Amino acid sequence: MLVDFTREDCLPCKLMEPWLAELRKRHAGRIEILELDLDHPENREIARFFKVKSVPLQVYVDARGREVARGVGLATLQQMQSQLERLEFLGEDGRNGR
Repeated sequence: MLVDFTREDCLPCKLMEPWLAELRKRHAGRIEILELDLDHPENREIARFFKVKSVPLQVYVDARGREVARGVGLATLQQMQSQLERLEFLGEDGRNGR
């Protein structure tokens, strides 16, 4: 799972929205990609759990719910795709690798 922490007033976060949408399209049914807006009170507890200090922040979570990597700041489509592949979240056959 990829969890992207964002805020409504964050320009880099807004720039990443189409890239996250593309990842969702490419990997539909294989990996969950969540965007959590920290301006919404219901997301603050999750942000505390992951110790979010700034946005944008991408947290890569394995099937057991453990954080295995994180990316701080603006991440391009290619960077996020590469991280998913590096972490073997996407198998060669397109299945969820973990």
